[in-house]
Amino acid sequence: MSEKYLTFQLAEQLFAVPIANVEQILQLREMTGIPEAPAYVKGIIRLRGVVIPVIDMRARLGWPQTEYSDRAGMIVVRGRAKTPIALLVDQAQEVVDIQDKWISDPPMVGGGAENAYLTGVAALPIKGQKERLVLLLDGAKLLREREAETLVETALSEEG
Repeated sequence: MSEKYLTFQLAEQLFAVPIANVEQILQLREMTGIPEAPAYVKGIIRLRGVVIPVIDMRARLGWPQTEYSDRAGMIVVRGRAKTPIALLVDQAQEVVDIQDKWISDPPMVGGGAENAYLTGVAALPIKGQKERLVLLLDGAKLLREREAETLVETALSEEG
């Protein structure tokens, strides 16, 4: 069996989310900040009348912050509470088929609680080269259910 994933780049690392959970890929756009939001919540955007929290993937993973280039983009995924979430990434790349046999369990680091959004590690074969490791994410788990709802409620109250 295989499943289609959308790959994206963060620094030198390749990540992927199941394409079935991807709603849209957007160019980088202006965001509205949210007071007292976690540091990895870059802000919110409005898309087709829906307020969507934007997660800075570098900050969410605890990586050093850098300026995003003109290749940066947002991947809108379905969240837990039916609230879409936009993932701010260095570059959305391509849709790939990843076979089950290429996937290993995610590494356990510090008990695994902080990596609850990692679903596995895929070793993608690349023609004529060594395989490439891709970290597989469950985008819906990047924000806890209540956290996403609270961010949207706060943003709406700031607008009103």
